[in-house]
Order: sequence, then structure tokens, then C-alpha cells
Amino acid sequence: MSSSDCFDIDQCQAAIEGRQVPETLESTWHRRATIRGIRSSLEFATSPSVTALCSGNEDQGAAFCRARNAMLIMSNMIPNLENPSHQPYCIWYPGFAREDTYREIARRYPSMRYQVGRSCAAAGYTTLYKELDLLPDVSIAEESPRERTRF
Repeated sequence: MSSSDCFDIDQCQAAIEGRQVPETLESTWHRRATIRGIRSSLEFATSPSVTALCSGNEDQGAAFCRARNAMLIMSNMIPNLENPSHQPYCIWYPGFAREDTYREIARRYPSMRYQVGRSCAAAGYTTLYKELDLLPDVSIAEESPRERTRF
């Protein structure tokens, strides 16, 4: 078994709950648990330990930055997203931002218009979705619940 397959269940649980970054992030499971904790807890996402992760190794740090930036957006804060490798794909799970937050993301970062469109579909923000004037995209259609207004 390689070191990347070894993990400590207690450290994973602490990371998922947003209490602590694992001692080592060599394990895939430790990294995944940390990302889950970041996406679930604003306090953890903005903690000094997670902030340090985001400013560390570019290869590994980018995944943590994407998770942190997603949490910030869902908490109605707009992070610096100039670096494309720090732009999150999903900015609506586990919670939605306000419509005006998504509107500002689309205005400041045009490359994120489709991420905003998917968020609008999931949240039912029809007005903003129409403002984005996006080309049809199957991933956006998949996010839209059938009960809500069709885009």
C-alpha cells in the first residue's frame, strides 16, 4: 500500500467537520476530506491553516483554493478569481449565494458565466440566467429542477 493510500480516519473526520487540516496531505483521502470541510464551513475555509494551504504548493493548493473560493462565493463574498486554476466549477452546492452575488461574479469574471448559469438553474434565478444570454448547455439544463421555470 502506498503512502497516498494510507489515511487516518480521525484526521479525515476532523477535516470533514471543519475542525482541523490533517497533519499530512499526501493521502488522497486526507485531501478529499479537507476539501469537503472547506466547502462546508466558512469558518474553516477562512481559517489560517486553510489560507496557508491556498498559498502553498500551486499544484496541490489550487484544489484547496477552488474549494475555498466556492465557499466564499456561496457565503456572498467575492474572492479574487484572476487565476483560472482557482476558479471553482460548482458555486452552488451545498448552498446558494444571493442572485446579486452571482451577477457580480459574472460581471467581474466573464469566464465564469457558465458556472453562474448553472447556479442560476439550480437556484431558480431566472432573471439573471436570462441576462447572461448563454448558449444552450446541457450541464445547465441538468441542474435545473423540473418543478422550476424552464430556461
